[in-house]
Amino acid sequence: MDQVIKKCLNCNKEYTGNKISCSRSCSNVLRTGYKFDGTKEEWLTFNKQKRKEYRELWRKNNPDKVKAYSKTTAQRDPDRKRNLQLKYNFGITLEEYETLLQKQNGLCLICKQPETLPAKAGKIRNLAVDHCHKTNKIRGLLCGACNKGIGLLKDDPELLIKATEYLKSYEALENII
Repeated sequence: MDQVIKKCLNCNKEYTGNKISCSRSCSNVLRTGYKFDGTKEEWLTFNKQKRKEYRELWRKNNPDKVKAYSKTTAQRDPDRKRNLQLKYNFGITLEEYETLLQKQNGLCLICKQPETLPAKAGKIRNLAVDHCHKTNKIRGLLCGACNKGIGLLKDDPELLIKATEYLKSYEALENII
């Protein structure tokens, strides 16, 4: 059987075979409409959305593999997730958090007590990173109760003063009754 000679749809070179182009680079041009220059970085940049869609589809279709991978990653590097969370939420690394924790002797800046709220698996939670919501600057580390308290009072010093005055006036009434 004679092989059929074809012309590449991209560069017009003659070739034999059952492909639509003479080479992989010409095939890439035909598929994407973009001439790939051979650098991995350029390809990754160009195909970012396609790669994201593929990853999401793969994760959806392979939940067991995703779970197993997450588990092994967590076993290999237990601090990885915490480091990523700190970096994403507050712009600090785990090392910077640990430095702050050492400066505060592991205690909350407000009540001067260690964290007591339980986390998963019977462990104690880490101190919360307190930050200004307007400037995103970190103020320090607080226990969960103090962090929630100032959060519920909207980080407003005037509300904190009013709450203090209220508590003091209540103490005075309690002594009279």
